[in-house]
Amino acid sequence: MKEPDSARVAARRPMAANARRRLGALAAIGAVLAALFVVACGGDDDSGDGGSSGVGPGISGSTELPPFEPSDEVGEKPSLPAIIAYAQDSPRGYQQAIAEGLEAGAKDADLELKIAQSDGDPQRQVQNLQQFLVSGVGSIVTLQVDPNSQAPIQKEAIEKGAAVNTVIFGPSTTQVAAPQYEGGEVMGNLAKDYIEDELGGKANVVILNLDSLEAVRPRFQAVRDVLETVPGAKIVADVEPAKTDSKAAFDTMSTILQKTPQIDVVIGVDATSTGALAALRAAGKDRPDQFIGGFDGEPEALDEIEKGGPFKATITTEPSIMAYAFARYSRDWLDGKTVPQGICVRAVAVTNAEEVRQYRADEANPGPVFEDPERRGEYLSLFGNISYETRDQYINSIWQPKTCP
Repeated sequence: MKEPDSARVAARRPMAANARRRLGALAAIGAVLAALFVVACGGDDDSGDGGSSGVGPGISGSTELPPFEPSDEVGEKPSLPAIIAYAQDSPRGYQQAIAEGLEAGAKDADLELKIAQSDGDPQRQVQNLQQFLVSGVGSIVTLQVDPNSQAPIQKEAIEKGAAVNTVIFGPSTTQVAAPQYEGGEVMGNLAKDYIEDELGGKANVVILNLDSLEAVRPRFQAVRDVLETVPGAKIVADVEPAKTDSKAAFDTMSTILQKTPQIDVVIGVDATSTGALAALRAAGKDRPDQFIGGFDGEPEALDEIEKGGPFKATITTEPSIMAYAFARYSRDWLDGKTVPQGICVRAVAVTNAEEVRQYRADEANPGPVFEDPERRGEYLSLFGNISYETRDQYINSIWQPKTCP
């Protein structure tokens, strides 16, 4: 099958730009939420710093946002401290990169950064968000652990005037999304080409999916759809590890190897794909001609690609650059300016040592990337306009653009 146009654009546009420079659960209901409504909401008072403002239901359903139009015009400002708070839910590389981007952005935007770690525990995640809200912050950054239990707190934060920055779920004033199907097509086509060009058209394939996450599911469906066009590609396992980490993936792959000792292709997120590679090595089943691919651009995956071997590709979503943007736009929010409602992150494929070096350089120093519209556009597209004054236009659902133009 001819490679989809969207996949070609997503894979090649960022690479070409690099080349021009250098060739390159439920646990949180009940008492926690009750405390939130009593302590954080402050009743129905509409006055002062943040009694409920009645922001309404926000924008739900399929949401088409126009391009972001920056403006220096200043409107009403929230009376909140210049603090950006990150509810971090994992110590893994992607989340750490977000923390590093927030640190750089907060410094440049003259914001104080607070971080609370939940280690993926839904109750702790809710408690951390609740504590941020009670103590007073001007902006919150969070990813989804249990969206249903997090949602009421995020809405309360918006009602109190804080910016709420999220990744692929609402409620949010600024929501990051990666076109999941498009990113999956990029990975699927990389694997397809490798199977046809290097493996003689035949391969035993393992997909370590994340199908329990509705927003991410299309990514893996795209991989399946592309691989269905390769007659000799056999998906011998399509499973979701118990946790999104290398240990759970190690255990899952070890079990798969008992039934199918020869594995030629593994596709997951970086955290699970690196765990699968470790299991292959432990069993003596790793080979240089295998294709192992992941999503997220995590350090371990980048290390593997840089040194060569089975790990051939990662699809990155620019966590540090994205987080830097969160911090800078949080300052604009607190200053009464308009900020994007949606940030679309491009699916950038990193497949060799030179691309690893370029990507790491940009992630390590996100400020110049953000300040340069052309360089920023290699990674991010901005959509919609919202401010403290118009915060009733928050996105209350999953914003899922089909592509980043």
